[in-house]
Amino acid sequence: MLKCGDIADSFQEISPESLAEDFDNVGLLIGHREQEVKKVLLTLDVDEGVAKEAVKLGADMIVSHHPVIFHPLKRIESSTANGRMLLTLIEHHIAVYSAHTNMDAAWGGLNDFLLEKLDMKSDEVLEEGKEEVGIGRIVYIKDGVTVGDLAKKVKEAFSLSEIRYTGDANKAVHTIGVCSGGGSGMIDDCISRQCDVFLTGDIKYTGARHLAEYGISVIDLGHYESEHICMEMFEKMLREKFGERLELFLSKENKNIFSTL
Repeated sequence: MLKCGDIADSFQEISPESLAEDFDNVGLLIGHREQEVKKVLLTLDVDEGVAKEAVKLGADMIVSHHPVIFHPLKRIESSTANGRMLLTLIEHHIAVYSAHTNMDAAWGGLNDFLLEKLDMKSDEVLEEGKEEVGIGRIVYIKDGVTVGDLAKKVKEAFSLSEIRYTGDANKAVHTIGVCSGGGSGMIDDCISRQCDVFLTGDIKYTGARHLAEYGISVIDLGHYESEHICMEMFEKMLREKFGERLELFLSKENKNIFSTL
């Protein structure tokens, strides 16, 4: 019989909670370690729709990338979407484990899985963090690749209808800074590391303009697009650890809130 604690411990082995940024909230955030687990729903976000999906599936547990509880709570009641979501999970005894910036930082974590999608790998962090790892990655590539080539490769690998980039598409690329999710905090790191391109999931206009002043192009993959792959990664991790002992579901309700025409 598998328990919540077994799932939590398996993630702790790969992405220790001690790697999380100080502002973050990770780990077993709802439930108790002795709770039996047979069905697990994997998701990027936990919202009211995902909570209802978990109930419908009969899931005992949710594993998410973005924390189910991030900001301090003063109350949990049904007049708010967040309150209804939390009540649904608690009332149906659905545990939630969240692995966020610790999974971003860990070797073999989300940034490395993103690079795997692009047939790339790295052994160097973009921003030094805790315990000899850090957020983001640096990738060095051979001659002959341009900003346009890299943007097309990202677009194809993630099956995107469009992708945004800055700078000259014909500019040669040798050093790439990579950060899944929100990358605004890595701008100075890209400058100090003299990156040619910053590949990230979410960056403000002013940040992209600032990088342009240093001749650094940005390829904006999109926050959801760069991180929804966590579901596939979580499935792979849990399947390798527990085989068929768990029934795993990838959320169909956790969708990109943005649409394009």
